[in-house]
Amino acid sequence: MNQMYYEPQMKSISERVNRKPRLVQCIQMLNEEEFAPLVLRSIYDQVDRILVIEGAVQNNPRSTPDGHSIDKTREVLADFKANHDPKKKVVVISINKHWKNLEDMKQTFLDMSIPGDWMIINDADEIYRPEDIVRLRQAIELNPHACEFVPNFLHFYKDCGHVAVPGPEWQPQHQRVFKYIRGMKYNSHPVVTDPAGHCTYF
Repeated sequence: MNQMYYEPQMKSISERVNRKPRLVQCIQMLNEEEFAPLVLRSIYDQVDRILVIEGAVQNNPRSTPDGHSIDKTREVLADFKANHDPKKKVVVISINKHWKNLEDMKQTFLDMSIPGDWMIINDADEIYRPEDIVRLRQAIELNPHACEFVPNFLHFYKDCGHVAVPGPEWQPQHQRVFKYIRGMKYNSHPVVTDPAGHCTYF
């Protein structure tokens, strides 16, 4: 192999492998004034960037005519950015129309990321513990060639003292943590596909 080609190639590979993983929390919000502060604070110190999409998909009756929350979610987000985001990690994406569908909405998370980012997909009522994200970062560093981690979820029912049994309506595993590569797309909710259009889940 040509030495002039080989050395820069190996340097590029080693830089990618040795680079500290960048964790990007991606949160969808609609009418989440109660949960918004909790989820934004939950792992703020453990992630590198937080992307928040506020808004509704077409034909959602619980939204304004231009596609926004009907409660105080937008005000809560503005207050958090102004008063509780010292490291300027939070980016709020909010458009004055309805999103075409969930795939269109979630594709925006990918379009605003760079290859190698680790995406942590979040509904606003899904809370990660800080220690879990610390362990996730350690797992990524120990497995530099990994492309996905699948967490187990607890589904709380009615209150925080009761956990629902897995059934047809919900399962304890979801695609929530994966490494972004250019060309990934959300062709169907909620699983991302690779550049060739293949499902990446598991």
